[in-house]
Amino acid sequence: MMVILGISLLIFLGRPWSWLGLVMLAVCAVLFPVLTIEVTEGRLIWYFGLGLIRRDVSLTEIERISVMKKDRFRVWSIDVSGRHTVEIELKDGKRIRLGTDRAEELAQVLQDATALLRST
Repeated sequence: MMVILGISLLIFLGRPWSWLGLVMLAVCAVLFPVLTIEVTEGRLIWYFGLGLIRRDVSLTEIERISVMKKDRFRVWSIDVSGRHTVEIELKDGKRIRLGTDRAEELAQVLQDATALLRST
């Protein structure tokens, strides 16, 4: 991250609006450094950085869970790391794709949690 900021500083140095680019990079570095995915009692939650940008879904809304290889042409997915994503299809037809280094593990946890909710 520091390398990117350093290169940006060299590129923008001496230009009138150079500080604006640096501020934008700093804001992105604070808001989006890492994607955190949590499976809690009844909910799947994912958020970036400090949690200012957060989404969640009830586990009872999940229809299907699968592990997929990343598709570079899909725009509406959250791919942060890893070569695979966990695709979650909701009962209303919406699809959510979460990128992770541990896709198989996340899919198994979600399948176990949803199965547990369905059995109760």
